[in-house]
Order: sequence, then C-alpha cells, then structure tokens
Amino acid sequence: MDVEGTDGREHGEDQDFERKSALFSMATSEKTKSKEKTLLLIVIRDFIGTTPLSNLSEILTADLEKIWEDLLKPKGLEYCKITDYFDFMFIGLPHKILMPEKFEEEVVKLRESSRFNNPNNPNFVFRPEYHKRIPADGYQLYASSIWDKILENKDLDLPTQQELLAQYRCDEIANDVFTKLHEAIAPFKSSVLEKGEILEDLGEKMKRLHQETLQSFDRHASRYSQNIYHKKRAEMMTELNAYLNVYFVGQLKNLHKKAVWIFEKGLQEQLKNTEYKFAEIVMTSLKEASSFFEDGAKAMMLEGTDWSYVQEEGLLKEELDDIASKVRVKEFIKMNRLLEKRVEAELADLVTLELNRPASNMWHKIIDAYKSTLANAEKVLEKQAQSFNLSATEIEESIADSRRKIWIILKRKIDEEMVDNLLLLKLRNRFEEKFRYDNNGLPKVWKPLDNIDAYFKKARDEVEKKRGVMIQSQ
Repeated sequence: MDVEGTDGREHGEDQDFERKSALFSMATSEKTKSKEKTLLLIVIRDFIGTTPLSNLSEILTADLEKIWEDLLKPKGLEYCKITDYFDFMFIGLPHKILMPEKFEEEVVKLRESSRFNNPNNPNFVFRPEYHKRIPADGYQLYASSIWDKILENKDLDLPTQQELLAQYRCDEIANDVFTKLHEAIAPFKSSVLEKGEILEDLGEKMKRLHQETLQSFDRHASRYSQNIYHKKRAEMMTELNAYLNVYFVGQLKNLHKKAVWIFEKGLQEQLKNTEYKFAEIVMTSLKEASSFFEDGAKAMMLEGTDWSYVQEEGLLKEELDDIASKVRVKEFIKMNRLLEKRVEAELADLVTLELNRPASNMWHKIIDAYKSTLANAEKVLEKQAQSFNLSATEIEESIADSRRKIWIILKRKIDEEMVDNLLLLKLRNRFEEKFRYDNNGLPKVWKPLDNIDAYFKKARDEVEKKRGVMIQSQ
C-alpha cells in the first residue's frame, strides 16, 4: 500500500496530507486491543545496495516514529509508541529502470515466496496475531470508504464503517450464491412447475443445493462482523427456504395427482374381480396411495425449515374419500340392479305360471313367493351393504327401498299379465282345456249320445270361476 507522505522524506513538509495518510494507515490497521499488532510490510523499490537495507529500515522507522509522535492521541495513550501497535518488515527490490530483468525476477520470487503461504517460515506474513476483522475481498471497499471520510475531514467511525462493509459484502455474497442456486435448480422448473412431473431425487438435490448454498455463504460472509453476518444469514435462510418451498409445494401437488391416479387405478383393478369386499379394497387402495404421497413428501422435507405437508395430505384424504364415496354409490347401485333383475326373473316366472293355471289359492302362492323372494333379497342386500361398510341407517334405508322396488316389480308383472288381451287369451285357453280335453289332457272324442251342452256349461262355469279369482287382483 502506497500511502504517499510516509514513503518519502521530501513530503514531510506537507503536514496536512501527511497526517491524513498516517490516520488512514492507523484506521485501516483496525487497532482495537492493546495486545494486537499490525504488520507493516514495506517494500523498497529501486534498492541497489549502496545503502544497506538495515540502514534504510532505520531511516524509515525513524520517520514513522516522528509522524507518530506528532499525532494527537487519545487520553491515557499520550506516551504510547508506534511499536506498541505495529511491527515492521522491510524488503528491497532492484531498480526497475536500470535493472528491469532483475526487478521482474525478484518480484516473481517475492510473489512465490514462502513467507506468504508457509506458517513455519520465520518471516511468515499472515501470522494469527496479525489477523484482522476485514477479509481481503472486502478490504478495497473498506479502505476506500475510510479514505473518502478522511479526505472530506469527516468524523471517522470505524465500527460503523465495518458494519456498513459487512452489510454490503454479505448482500453481495448472498446475491452471488443465489445466482448459482438459480442456475443449478433451473433444469427442475419445467418438469416440476410446468409439466407436473415428479422428480424422484428432487428432495436429495434440494438438500444438497440448500447445504451448498449455506456453506458457500458461511465460508465468505462469516469473516465479517458476526452480528451483521448472523443477521444477514437469517435473512438469507428465510429467502432461501421460501425460494425452495416453491418446488416443495409444486412436488406436493404432483404427488397429490399421482396418488389420486394410483387410488383410482387400484379400485378399478380390484373391482374387476367377481367377488370382493368393497370396504377392504378401498382400504388397500387408500393405503397404497397415502403411502406413496407420504413417502414422497417426507423425502422433500429440509431440516431447519417450517415446511409441512399436513394440509396437502388432508386435502388428498378428502379427495380420496370423495372418490371412494362416489364409487361406492355407483357400485352399490350396480349390485342392486343385478339383484333386482334376478328378483324380477324369479317373480316373472312364478306369476306367469300361476296366472296361466289359476287356482283358488293362486294369490296366496304369489304372495308367499313374493315374501320368500323378498326375504332372500334382503339377506343378500344386507350382506352386500356390510361389505360396502354402510352404516345401520344406510342399510335400513337400502332394504326399505328394495322392498318398495320388489313390490313394484311384482305389481308391474301382474299388470302385464292381466291386460285385457292376455286375460282373454288365458281364459280362452283354460276353457279349451276343460271343454276339449279330458282329465288326462287327451283330446275328447265326442259320441252321438254325449251331452255337449253340459260339458260346455261346465267348462264355461269353471272359466267364470277362475275369472273371478283372477279379477280379485284388480
């Protein structure tokens, strides 16, 4: 660092500039504790060896001590010496104009010297006791702000300058790590947020990016003011978690959709079986879909965040319950219709048979058959209802509805059989059976002496009697 005014005796007359330069040197040394020292590494250019380096060192040290003595010092430190705060190290370089090649060679040697990278070197520059609170990457900005204050003759508040520097650099570091994060996570945006796809390893990738982002920020920002660093770290954590939460929520929505698909597919596959218990297949499909969602959601959770998938899980359960309810109603109606068709077939055969051969107890037989069919249907219905996990109230309502429908089926079948044309046909067939056929069902062979009118009357009276029995249904 060339502080012009302390590196040449010819500028000693310029007291104002000299003092500003000295103040700048002191300010940038960051002295806060009496035991801490700053190493001033002074490189003397154009050193040709005429005057020994030790003599030049003594001259420069004397000049610095004189400047130090002229400085106004705080109360209680009036008699402190420059060596209480600074150590000096001197290096000479050949003449740049007269010996350019030698100068370049020595510069390279100095640059590659172990004094900058080997802690075991007795002349190691970066010893722990010289460590400062201003990292190298922030020094230029820090020094510039201090020099501006000094040039403008303003009050110099180093703690404030350090805090401002820390805020500025922490913001810069945060912006830099976020830029890298955006670039790293950009490939996931289309799949997760736009196409609705599920990335199997998204959780692991997000955890890695989250960790790398924090580590990168900590590595660079932790060297600045700890108060500012922790404050900015908390702000960055909030922003980082909020940014990644968008992908967390997007993945949850995709998991939700896939879980619904798994549930519906599981139901449809198991409903193809001829025998099944609806409540059981619902539980099986529900468990499979819920486990898929929960496993995927847990894999997305990041430590140190307040993320939760409870709400989305609740919405999924509501949707699955709604789907199960609709499918249950649909399947129950389907099974009821099959039962009704079977009952209708049984009653239709019986009613047709009884009405074609009406007897005095015909209606009793039909009613008894109806009651028997109804009882069997109710047993089947109750068993089916239990497999659908219906409540007692729902079962009772289903049975009552079934009774009504079976009665309607019976009534409709009787009405169909009792229309005028069919009734007339049935009576005519009955008349012919009695008049034209004997008791063995063989055609009668009429003889000259047979009383045909008597047979006719008997058959007619029989038909009239049957007609009266059948008309009772009206």
